[in-house]
Amino acid sequence: MSDPTPQAKKGLRWALIGGIAALVVAAAVLLLYRFALDELRTRVQAALGPQSEVGEINVSWHALVIEGLRIRAPAGWPAKETLVAGRVTIVPRLLDVFSGNLRIASVTIDAATLSVLRAANGKLRILPSLTEKSAGPGGKTSAVSSSALAVSIDLIELRESRLQFFDAAIASPPLQLALEAVNSKLTNLNVPGLKGKSGLRLEAKVAGASRSGRVVVKGEMEFASKDSDLTVQIRDMDVAALEPYLLRAAETGVSQGLLDLDLRASVAAQRINAPGTLVLRDLVLKDGGGFGATFMGMPRSTFIDMLRQKDGRIDVPFRIEGSLDDPGFSLQSAFKARLGIAAAGALGISIKSLAEELKGKGSAQEKLEATVDALKRLMGR
Repeated sequence: MSDPTPQAKKGLRWALIGGIAALVVAAAVLLLYRFALDELRTRVQAALGPQSEVGEINVSWHALVIEGLRIRAPAGWPAKETLVAGRVTIVPRLLDVFSGNLRIASVTIDAATLSVLRAANGKLRILPSLTEKSAGPGGKTSAVSSSALAVSIDLIELRESRLQFFDAAIASPPLQLALEAVNSKLTNLNVPGLKGKSGLRLEAKVAGASRSGRVVVKGEMEFASKDSDLTVQIRDMDVAALEPYLLRAAETGVSQGLLDLDLRASVAAQRINAPGTLVLRDLVLKDGGGFGATFMGMPRSTFIDMLRQKDGRIDVPFRIEGSLDDPGFSLQSAFKARLGIAAAGALGISIKSLAEELKGKGSAQEKLEATVDALKRLMGR
């Protein structure tokens, strides 16, 4: 067997050198990634702050895994924790870990319970220990400083979790709505500025007396400006669970019934435009209320009579429009007022006189009261 030619020997040598170089580069990349994950662990521990408890933080070959995360709620919060998660997996982008702007490819949260609070002033609060400064004089909170570490997150995914929504703007103590089997995805989130459009999709179940309702929310929004374009679909929801959003406090309640909702809500430059359709099925109203008792702005007895004629089903198309900057505009009152008018129309009640009643009325609350009074007169009450 002849010896390799000089050219062959040279080729083998370069191949060997290339192989060694590739191994060195691969080892360097792995070492750098390990250092990057260790740096990320330090940053995550600092960001979680003193309100958090962590079972352990493990570093795998590509991700940071937090086991047993618990974030305690601040004083006055309606739950003990704002977040309890069995596992949180953070996958960083390697080249951005050591930069001033940290980029995260994904954050996956499994088997969690997240509590969200809508304050009495309508402000939505999520994980306040991470997104708000500590309470200052008078107990007021403020946004995180703009000098805080900038973080861009491509994807936040919540899997098989539970969401507790507390609404202090609708009731005191806060109304609680529990969403089970929550699976959601939020894309393109930039903190602390919250600028840029984020995509959102959420699917969940809501337990009811007879069955579990289904909720699907999808679309996009910018948290900084509050501009949004979202669609909401609800199927087979127990009406009693949403009763405070549909009825005034003094109105007759619901013993049983199901609700479907299709809504598209767009907010631009602080103006809302939200057309939708509400379907009520198999309604049974509670007894009592006496003379003058109403349901959705209509006399209770008239509503029941017309409900029988509709085989227990009402399809109510409606539209909510207004300026969120207008102190006289209340989204909640506007929804109830529009819903009452639309329900009257769906039941065959002429709303021509209602329109006359609303002329010259200022706030949504005044419009709502005028609607109820006009409907009573229409029914001879």
